[in-house]
Amino acid sequence: MSIKLRKPLSLLIIITIIIGTAAGMNVTAAAIDARNMTFEEFVVAHLDARSATIDVSHYWGNSGLTSTAEVSHQFIQVLMNNPQLFHINAETIEVTRTSAGVTTITGWGFHMTRNQQTTAKRDFDRAVTRALTYARNAETDFEKALLLHDYLVLNVAYDKDNLDSFIRTGKPSNPHAHNAYGALVEGLAVCDGYARAYHYLLRQVGVESRYAEGLLNGTDHIWNVVNIDGSWFHVDVTANDPLLNNNFDRHGFVSHKFFLLSQAALLRHGDHKIDTARTTPPRANSTTYDRAFFRDVTSAIIKLGDFYYWFQFSDARTGTENVQLRRRNIDTGRNSTVLRFESIWYLDGTEGQSSRRFDLKAYSSLAAYNGILYYNTAKELRSYNPETREDKRVFAPSNMGGAGNRFIYGMTMNGRRISYSVQTTAAAATNLQNRNVPAATATSIALNSTSRTMDAGAAFTLRATLTPGDSADFIHWVSSDPSIATVSAGGRVTAVSSGRVTITAHSDSGRRRNATITVR
Repeated sequence: MSIKLRKPLSLLIIITIIIGTAAGMNVTAAAIDARNMTFEEFVVAHLDARSATIDVSHYWGNSGLTSTAEVSHQFIQVLMNNPQLFHINAETIEVTRTSAGVTTITGWGFHMTRNQQTTAKRDFDRAVTRALTYARNAETDFEKALLLHDYLVLNVAYDKDNLDSFIRTGKPSNPHAHNAYGALVEGLAVCDGYARAYHYLLRQVGVESRYAEGLLNGTDHIWNVVNIDGSWFHVDVTANDPLLNNNFDRHGFVSHKFFLLSQAALLRHGDHKIDTARTTPPRANSTTYDRAFFRDVTSAIIKLGDFYYWFQFSDARTGTENVQLRRRNIDTGRNSTVLRFESIWYLDGTEGQSSRRFDLKAYSSLAAYNGILYYNTAKELRSYNPETREDKRVFAPSNMGGAGNRFIYGMTMNGRRISYSVQTTAAAATNLQNRNVPAATATSIALNSTSRTMDAGAAFTLRATLTPGDSADFIHWVSSDPSIATVSAGGRVTAVSSGRVTITAHSDSGRRRNATITVR
């Protein structure tokens, strides 16, 4: 299920052309110099600075900005392309051009105070780092798109309360459900929150993304179109994270039904309708992944070494109830079964096949930590070591199975913490419990480079390695002077202007390592 409030991205624009003088116009901060910035950079700088008015007169006649309508359109594109501007409430925008040639944009508000914005930005950057850490093994654009997709499905729940509030009152109960902050920090979003978060994460790792708008099952909807190796594909993260019984998030479940589809395949499903009046996404003609190995996979897909791992469930109607841990050799494309087990989840908590009330779906989830795979059966949390092929029980919660008792309906991992859902029936709300896998705290950080000279506009990625290797700490990145060089949540350093700056990597445990960047 994926429903959003009506057109939070297709903003209501009020365009006015005033014939008069420039007297009384609020020309914004001269400190932000339009001469050295693109239109997008200029607008983002002003919105970050919480300007109430942006004077874009410098850009009139440049980059196609020859009408107030085009200024409005480009402003919308800036907001869509920069989900980190989650503090902006821009439901109504006004573009004004005077007879003296002054062109300004006004009309937006703010979802939070300046102090709240500072705190929220810190939390947002940390959440982005966690997401990028999940995808740290990704080498190709396909793998980046796959692992970041799986991360969002595993860590974001569809905000059903927000939807219900809008249906009752016409107003959202949680405005952040519609932006990347809601998805990445609060873990609650509707479709535009999912789409914006995915767009932002892909941008951090150099994968191009656009938006598609239209309908899903007859309701307003937005999703992504992603460029993989020069071809565009549809990805609907929200639709791949459906609600269970239209009410509850299904813990540890990751569908890939709407991941990297051609436009023809997307429309064949009959669920989606593209509205080109709102957006015109790139045409997704390639069918490369329409019949890919992951199409029917409903667990996370884990990359370890030269293999992808996932769960595949047998057809219960054949009489053989079992779950298979499968793997695919990345180089050869060959699939094989690593292990299999039988596990039955009962619809009403009553054990015994004579009742025939067991669920024909499997609820095994898959995760990894420190090179070890972790998964759940109906009654146990288990681990599998791909190197030694050792499959063993990690933990068995008490009071599992039996008449009227409980089963494990999925699990996820955040670092070394396992969160597992214990319920009496799949139709119940998720009851999460946590357990840690033993792991060490970081004692040091090493960088792939501690000194580098760059030209303005150049970029490279700093990579941090923790000791010991099984540390669960996250790495956070800070630039001592973003006007000289910036650093993304994933360690991507971009040179801005001449000077010397320190880029610091620091862990949750307080370990630090610096790199000196000299920009020529």
